[in-house]
Amino acid sequence: MRAFVAVLRRELAERWLIPVAALLLGLAPLAAPLLPIAGFRGPELRSGTALALALIASCLLAVVLGSSILARDLSERRLGFYFSRPLPAWTIWAGKMAAAFVLALGSGLLIVLPCLLLGDRLDPSGLFWKVGLADNVGLWAAGVSLLILLSNAAAVMFRSRSPWLLLDLGAAALLSALLWVEMDRLSVAGAYGAVMQIQVGLLAVLALALAAASAVQVLRARTDLRLGHRLLSLTLWGLLGLATIAVALYGRWILAAGPEDVIAFRFVQPAPAGTWVALAGPVGRCPGFEPLFLLDTRSGRSFRIPSSVWDYGLWNGPVFSRDGRRAVWLEPEGRRRSPLYARWLDLDRPGARPSPAPIQFDESAPRGLALSGDGRRLAAIQRERILVMDLVTGRNLAAVPVPPGRALWEDRLRFLDSGALRFYGIRAAGEGEGEGDLRVIDVDPGTGKVLRSLSTPAPGEWATMLSPDGNRLLLATRDLSFTTSHVRVVDLRTGASSPSIPVQRVTGGADFLGDDRVLVSEHAGGRMILRLLDLQGVERRRFEIPADRLRIGGRPAPGLLAISILPPGSRNDWLSRRSLLLDLDRGTWRPLADGMVPVAWSHLTPGSLGTRLFFQNEGGLFEVDPATGHRRVILQPEEKR
Repeated sequence: MRAFVAVLRRELAERWLIPVAALLLGLAPLAAPLLPIAGFRGPELRSGTALALALIASCLLAVVLGSSILARDLSERRLGFYFSRPLPAWTIWAGKMAAAFVLALGSGLLIVLPCLLLGDRLDPSGLFWKVGLADNVGLWAAGVSLLILLSNAAAVMFRSRSPWLLLDLGAAALLSALLWVEMDRLSVAGAYGAVMQIQVGLLAVLALALAAASAVQVLRARTDLRLGHRLLSLTLWGLLGLATIAVALYGRWILAAGPEDVIAFRFVQPAPAGTWVALAGPVGRCPGFEPLFLLDTRSGRSFRIPSSVWDYGLWNGPVFSRDGRRAVWLEPEGRRRSPLYARWLDLDRPGARPSPAPIQFDESAPRGLALSGDGRRLAAIQRERILVMDLVTGRNLAAVPVPPGRALWEDRLRFLDSGALRFYGIRAAGEGEGEGDLRVIDVDPGTGKVLRSLSTPAPGEWATMLSPDGNRLLLATRDLSFTTSHVRVVDLRTGASSPSIPVQRVTGGADFLGDDRVLVSEHAGGRMILRLLDLQGVERRRFEIPADRLRIGGRPAPGLLAISILPPGSRNDWLSRRSLLLDLDRGTWRPLADGMVPVAWSHLTPGSLGTRLFFQNEGGLFEVDPATGHRRVILQPEEKR
């Protein structure tokens, strides 16, 4: 240790002018308040200027000292002075590197010292950085250390004038390209947490590899610059090569996550028919990674859609055909969100793999994706046009302008049983934000001919649900307190509307029960009221259930409806949830499952798989038999695996 201190003291003594210059430079920010800069007070300008000068000076000194404190002594054959003394080689390397670090970081601290003595806080709001020096001194020191080590390695490589420099450049380019490819794959998949972890880890590995390579250079090559260059290169690129392999393995492990690794569900969307579901949620192995999956609940076969859950919010899929035999989604080719390419999967064909479709969307992302009943035609809204495309050939079949006006509610598309394509949405009719018209257009998808077009006032209303046959729309009006004041049903074929149905506060949802009945849930003082209405608003059945919250599920059998409730006074967590089975004909209910929530809404075909699916937010997915209550485990929660 005494030898290390001796080397350190000698290096600092040789460069004593650097801290003196830094201290004098620290007096310059004291004149900053005299500058005519509006909007900032004197202390803010003074501390901001001092902090900026300190960081710039530290970085410049780190580069200059890092490139000279060892490499210049080697090229000028002055390092032999230390090796001629009885000093261990490691103390020579450590003492010189420590001197460069102390001078670079210490000079920055000396620059801000006068402002600190005046009582300024180095967190100038809005100027340069909105953080304090104390919170970032570790990051500052780490950055200085990395610059010193990088500068030293680069100086040794260039000063040696060895052909090994070509190997260095080639290795740097190759490893950078490999790392870029791996991080690009993770970014496209939405694993941004893993990308950030890799970036932080690579910086730490780079610093350690540079330190190890520099130490090996001094310890083994001593004063031989060319030999030192070779040893530095072999050590550095060997360690970074191992790190690149580790990154590739880590990335593959992250992207190998399956539905069984989901620890909480963002959503679960069953196909209208068949045994497939789309689901998404965070996986335990990577924070911030919420992949999308297609899962066959019978065979367990699954596919990860190369898109994050945030892309799903742009209506990029997946969408299912009505017979549940095909799924279509959009995915980017790289990090950019455009162009988007269509992909499809035949769900009923054993061993099928996702296939590309000759369809792409440039510039803006489409919205309102819809798939025809046979799965051959894809419809979307893009650039204010309704587009219909053949999924197999990619041929544009129709292009119809979207009705004028700003959208007050998301425009949607639906293929009807007749084969026609229906557009519906609420668009601004005037300047008032709460005013709007419900616009409906029926299009022949083969010819692009408009079959029907209508517009009906929808003042302050929002569309909540479309009936299974696509002919009726449930509209709700919200007052200023965001509680629903009434709902009504609009016939999209004629524009006729049912009488307004006054309700109290819809908190559990409103939905169609088939094509001829409507379900509305209301909250009323510690109990939930579930009202079963006909299309004219006449109440046919009423359920009053003690609960603070309610969610409408599917119909696992004709005449039965699954719901979930949160009992009064219970903690708002998933363990407190209870699922009930309502008998819509008798007006009774019975317990079905605890700690689980039904997946589907009530408009799915009674008895279809989606109506019998229940999930736990911890990652469990089950099929429940409504007659016996028997549970078939599809995905086991992580805590029970």
